[in-house]
Amino acid sequence: MDKRTLTLILTAPDSGETKIDCDSVRFTVPDGEEEKNAGGSVGIRPGHTDALMAVAAGRVSASMNGGPVFSCVVGAGLAMVTPSSVSILTEHCETNGGPSA
Repeated sequence: MDKRTLTLILTAPDSGETKIDCDSVRFTVPDGEEEKNAGGSVGIRPGHTDALMAVAAGRVSASMNGGPVFSCVVGAGLAMVTPSSVSILTEHCETNGGPSA
């Protein structure tokens, strides 16, 4: 993998592990003190600094060269970001029948 791409690693008990090569990942983050409400979304690109973030229930999407390559709806979880990957551990993942649903 080169420095302009990311690997999205999505893990959920109901769907196992999915790995997607992309150059952009977007997911929903929580808002508020109790972190129960969706607060907005975060976009991650290659070279992002290391980070650990809460993930709110919502959509996770990955793109390559401006076009979608993966989309799913997840439950709450955690995201670990490195300059070359985004690993999301979530309570469930629904792809609606395919990796680009």
